[in-house]
Amino acid sequence: ATNVATKLVLDQMVRDAQHAADGIPFFVRTGESLIMDLASNEQLRDASPGIRESQLSQGIRTIPYFQHLVYFDSYGAPVAASPQMDISLLGLTADELDAVEIALRGVPEQTLSLPPERNAPVMLSFVAPVNDPDTSNPVGALLGRTEIASNPLMLPVTKSLQGLLVGSGTGFITDQNHQVIFHPDPAHLQEIWEMSGSQEKIPMPTKMGNAYKHLTDDGAQWLVYHLTASGHPWNVVIVVPNSVVLAQARQITVPLALLLLMTGAAGIGFILLISGRITRPLGDLVNAAEDIIQGKFSQAVRVKGHDEVGRLVDACERMRKRLRDQLAERELL
Repeated sequence: ATNVATKLVLDQMVRDAQHAADGIPFFVRTGESLIMDLASNEQLRDASPGIRESQLSQGIRTIPYFQHLVYFDSYGAPVAASPQMDISLLGLTADELDAVEIALRGVPEQTLSLPPERNAPVMLSFVAPVNDPDTSNPVGALLGRTEIASNPLMLPVTKSLQGLLVGSGTGFITDQNHQVIFHPDPAHLQEIWEMSGSQEKIPMPTKMGNAYKHLTDDGAQWLVYHLTASGHPWNVVIVVPNSVVLAQARQITVPLALLLLMTGAAGIGFILLISGRITRPLGDLVNAAEDIIQGKFSQAVRVKGHDEVGRLVDACERMRKRLRDQLAERELL
């Protein structure tokens, strides 16, 4: 029952992980496509800050994907942003500024994840060059930020990783460096996910993903399933305590035990019924034989059925009649 329960739980983990992993590439590719489309807007090259900010604001309103858009000039300085705010309050990271410098060298598009501070939602940044249509040389760069946990395209993914297996399982997402970028519990964001303790790999019928029985250093047992999203180096990880497997095994065992008990009871009743049909005629036959031994030939032996026991009773009845007739003839002599 435990092996069957483990397989059932793993099958559910695989389905949940696959559902989440299928949505990740679409989310990322949509962001890449959007930032390239927005960067191709020729009005971003207008020297008027008001026009730039208007175009950035329109880009955010038209498709609800980015929380912030920032335009950088050819020197890598941020000169416009939407929503309109003091650009210094955005807290642009060194990685983002490096990505802007790379974009100004003509690199078409870059994507990077960044947690701005501890326990804060992880942001994903997309950077694309703004090119001059005549020379195709970069004259600026556009940066778009989106929050992974609240992005409309990621909501189906993040919701599918919450409340797994009646709230007992936990699902989260790690990046290519195994850093947690989404977790139902924000306290685990930015942690490096790794399995400490011992683990036993579970053979899987599919080559997609890996499953393990994980024994932690404190003795807790978990089932772990790890799946890398197709086309993007993010990973979906689902962990389920072994208690879920044991509960599933009980759900399998109890009905099976009841079924076996009912089958056993029916079998015993059938045996008692068959044995009764056999022993009762044999008991009548024994009583008839004792009467014959004592010279009592008046009581007929009743014939019941046409099976072997019935034929035996019939033979005994014929013998009784012969002995009775022989005895009657001797009395006449």
